[in-house]
Amino acid sequence: MKRRTGARDGAASGNTVPPRRSGTRCHPEKCNVARFRVAVHITPRKGLLDPQGQAVAGALHSLGFSGVSAAHVGRYIVLETEAESASAAGAEVKAMCGKLLANPVTEDFEIEPATPL
Repeated sequence: MKRRTGARDGAASGNTVPPRRSGTRCHPEKCNVARFRVAVHITPRKGLLDPQGQAVAGALHSLGFSGVSAAHVGRYIVLETEAESASAAGAEVKAMCGKLLANPVTEDFEIEPATPL
């Protein structure tokens, strides 16, 4: 029976494994593609139970920070992506949020404007 070979075999023998494709349709030198940094704030939807936020608010009260009336715990994600423009990078990140990064039923997200790298 013939032994299966894979990426690990090449790396183990000293050969380099070719890099994975980045998902761009063309090489950056051959088309108008730039790299952008896009940040996303993901927060629980207003009106929904936020147990992490309640725990943080309770802990702050127990530490003497009585002025805190509520806390909401979310996520801050920073992505570096390639796109033809800042608006295209933002649109791509919006699609990422809709498909993976944010739960559309329980979370809201806000995308910061893309900045070139």
